[in-house]
Amino acid sequence: MVEYAAGGRVARVQFSAPRQTMSTIYDSENNEEIIISFPKEKFQVYLKKLKVSDKKKLTFSQIKKIFITSITDFKKGKLSLDETSAIALYLWDYLSGKEKATTDLGDVLYKCSELNYYVRCLNKKKSDTFVWFMSDVMDYYKKKKTTP
Repeated sequence: MVEYAAGGRVARVQFSAPRQTMSTIYDSENNEEIIISFPKEKFQVYLKKLKVSDKKKLTFSQIKKIFITSITDFKKGKLSLDETSAIALYLWDYLSGKEKATTDLGDVLYKCSELNYYVRCLNKKKSDTFVWFMSDVMDYYKKKKTTP
């Protein structure tokens, strides 16, 4: 379980094993749990496109390509924000500790994985965080996307 606390609110994200199954966002202010299913079928399409046979052996480059593809699909309306965030968190898990801490991809995957929490927050501080994180995700996308 991952837990975030800020401004008197607590968000807990609980992952089933395997993590790819679903997540729960808990908002203590509203005493509400939201269950989010992982977009397994859509993720499998990404793996197939890259000819990845074992998702546990994703390379840094493959993680980046899947992330860019997921943002493209999000922008086209093929993925919801919840699905995009779930994929980002799943990919972030496959980065090494050093890659999480020292790479732009690690930073942006983390921020993208948080968007499904922050979009549901109505106070000013968290709304600002949502805009900041989304801007960073889109800036990274613009820099790294490849044109067809």
